[in-house]
Amino acid sequence: MGVAAAAAVAEGGYRLRDRGSFPHVNFYVPDARLGVRLRPGATERISFGGNPVTHVRINSDGYRGADLPPPREGEILVVGDSQVFGLGVEEDQTFSARLAALTGRAVVNAGVPTYGPDEYDAVVEEMLARRKPSVVVYTVNMANDLFEVEHPNRDRHVIWDGWAVRKDGAAATPRWFPGRSWLFGRSHLVFALRKIAHGRHPEAPDQGVASEGSWTDLLGAGKAAAGGRQKARVDLRAAVQKGEQSKYTAERNLENVERKLENAVIRSRLGIARDDKLTEMGGEAEWLHAARASVGDIVSVDYGEESRATPITAELLEHAGAYRQQLEETLRDKGNRKTRQLFKDWQADSETLRALQMAPARLLRHGSPLLPHVARVKALAEAHGARLVVLILPLDVMVSAGEWAKYGAQPVDLAPASVLVTDLRRSSEEAGVSALDATAVLAAAEPGAFLDHDLHMTPRGHDAVARTLAATLAEPPPEFPTGALPSDRTPAPGFGGWYDRQPEATGPAGETQADGARCEVLRAGQWWHVVCGNRAQGAEKPRGVTLLEGGRGDALAFTTGANMFLTAPVLPGDALAADFAWADEIEHLEVDGDHARLTKLPARAGGRGGPDPLETKISSCFKKEAPPDYWNFSYGADADCVRTYGGDCDRLLECAAGNAASPPDCPDGSVNAGVFHRCHQLCGPGRACPQGQRCDAWPGAHLCE
Repeated sequence: MGVAAAAAVAEGGYRLRDRGSFPHVNFYVPDARLGVRLRPGATERISFGGNPVTHVRINSDGYRGADLPPPREGEILVVGDSQVFGLGVEEDQTFSARLAALTGRAVVNAGVPTYGPDEYDAVVEEMLARRKPSVVVYTVNMANDLFEVEHPNRDRHVIWDGWAVRKDGAAATPRWFPGRSWLFGRSHLVFALRKIAHGRHPEAPDQGVASEGSWTDLLGAGKAAAGGRQKARVDLRAAVQKGEQSKYTAERNLENVERKLENAVIRSRLGIARDDKLTEMGGEAEWLHAARASVGDIVSVDYGEESRATPITAELLEHAGAYRQQLEETLRDKGNRKTRQLFKDWQADSETLRALQMAPARLLRHGSPLLPHVARVKALAEAHGARLVVLILPLDVMVSAGEWAKYGAQPVDLAPASVLVTDLRRSSEEAGVSALDATAVLAAAEPGAFLDHDLHMTPRGHDAVARTLAATLAEPPPEFPTGALPSDRTPAPGFGGWYDRQPEATGPAGETQADGARCEVLRAGQWWHVVCGNRAQGAEKPRGVTLLEGGRGDALAFTTGANMFLTAPVLPGDALAADFAWADEIEHLEVDGDHARLTKLPARAGGRGGPDPLETKISSCFKKEAPPDYWNFSYGADADCVRTYGGDCDRLLECAAGNAASPPDCPDGSVNAGVFHRCHQLCGPGRACPQGQRCDAWPGAHLCE
C-alpha cells in the first residue's frame, strides 16, 4: 500500500510537471493497409519543444475533430500528414478549420501523423466513395513526403502501446500483461522513468533510418521515379506511329542515356570512381545511417513526430536539389564529347521520335516520384466529379533562413532544393492539376509561421495557408495545356524538313519565282516557310519582316543583316499575310488555302530600318554557335526568350527556334503552349485576349492566338 501510495503521488507529480501532456500522439492502432490509424474517441493533451499545450480529440471516423456531419454539397477533403492534422495547434486553428470558416463550406481534416503519399491515395479513395467531396486538397509535406514515396507507412512504423515507433530494427511485439496499455501508454511516471533510462544509453547521432528514405528517392535513382519516366515514355510512344524499328532502338538509347548520365552525376557528387562501387553504396551510404528503433522514438520531447532531424532533412534536400541541377547541366552540356554522342544516340531519328524529344527539365520533372500519385488521385477525383488541388508545404528552413537558429545548426543554402518544389508544381500543372506552393505565403507570415524547435506550423502559419487556399478555391479551376496539339494541328517541320521542297509561290504574272527573285516560298503540309534575301553583291539589306495576318500565334518571323524568314501554319479557312521590306520595295506575301502569291509593292516611309534589338541579340549568338543553314533557318524574335536566357546562347537559340528543350519563363496569366512552346495568354470568361487575337481551344486550355 505504501509503494502504491508513493507511485500515485509520483504519478500526480509528473502529470502536473508535464501539464498532463505527452510529446507525441499515443493513440495509434495498427492497420494492415495504412500501417496505423487513429483510435476513434481518443483524446490527448500534446506539448513538445517548449510549445504550448494543445488538445486533441479523434472522431468516430478516426480523424481529428468532432464527429463528421452528413455529407453535403461543396464539401472539401484535405489529406496529408501531421501538418494537416495540426500538431502543435488547437483543432480550430488548423488550416482545415480556418478554410471552413473563410469559405463557409464543410471541410474534412483527414490528416494523420506518420502518413505519406501511399496513405494519402488510400484515404482519398476511401473518402471519395463515402462522402463524395467536391474538392480534394492533396497536401505534400516537403519534410518527408518525397522520401516516403517508396516506403509505405506499414514498412516504416509499428505500434507499441499506442505509440508509433520506427520499424527499422524494432523488436518483436512487446509482451502483453494486464494494465500494460495504460502503464506504458498513459502513465507520466513510467514515461519519465523510460526517458531517464534512455538517457543513460544514448543512441548514435540521428541520421535517420533507412525506411525514411534518402535523397536518391527524390530523383531518377529511385524506383518510383524510373517508373514515372517509363510511363511517360509509354504515353509518348502511343502518340507516334507504331511498328518502326528505329523508334525502339532510340528508346533503348534514351534509357541508356538516362542511366549513364545519372550514374555519372551521382559518382561526381559522392566522389566515386566506379559504377560497381556506386552499387555497393546504394548511392547513399555516406548520407544515411540506419538507427535501431527504440524507446527513444517515444520519449523524445523536442519534436511532435519522431523522425529524422530537420537539419539532416534539409541537407538531404539540398543534396538532391544540387543533383537535380547538375544532372540537367550535364544533359545540356553539348560541348562535352561523351554527352554530345549520347544526345546523338538519344535523337537518332528526330522525325519518328518527335514526341520523345522532351526538354531535359521536363524529362526530369516527369521523373518526379510523386507524379504517379498525383496522376492517380487526379483520376480518382475526376471519376467522382471532384476538383484536385495539390498544396505544397515547404520545410521551415526553406521558407526562412531565420528558422535555423532554433535548431542550433549552421544554415545550409537550400536554393538548389527549390527546384524540387518547382518540379512538383510544374509537373502537377502539366498533368492538368491545380498546384499551390505555400512558400511565398508562409514567408510573408514570418517571423512566427512555425513552432519553436519544430517544423510544424503555428496558428499564424495555418491561417496564411488557409487564406491562400480559400483564394485559390474562389477562382474557377485554372486551365493548363496538356502539351498535346489540337487534332487539326501538326508539328512544324524540323531542321531538315524543308529540304527538297519545291517553291510554291508565283509572281505577278503567274510564273514560278525565278532564281533572281528575292523571296522563295516553301510548303510542307499546313506549314509555310518563306526565305527572302539578296543574292546580288551590294544589294540593299533587309529592313524587316512584318506579319500582317494569320499565324495562329505560332508564326516565327526573323530578320538578320542578310535575310528575312517567316514560318507559319495555314489551316483551311485561314489567311496569311506578311510584308518583307527593303529600302526600295516590299515583297507582299498572301497565302489563301493552297495558294501563295508574292506581289511587289512600293517601299513605305517610316518603316523598319533593319533587325530590331531582340533580333540583333539573338543573331549575335550565331558567332558563338554554328551558323544556321539557309533552308533550315526557323527562328523567332521573342522577348520572353531573351529575358529568360540572356547571354546563354545555346539555350537562347533553342528558345528562339521553339525547341521544347528551352521554353521561356512565362509571366502570370500565360503558359508555355503552342507548337513552339512560347508564352500564350490564357483566355476565357473574364480573360479577354489582346486586340487582334482570338481565344481558341487547345487540349486542356483556351489560349490567345
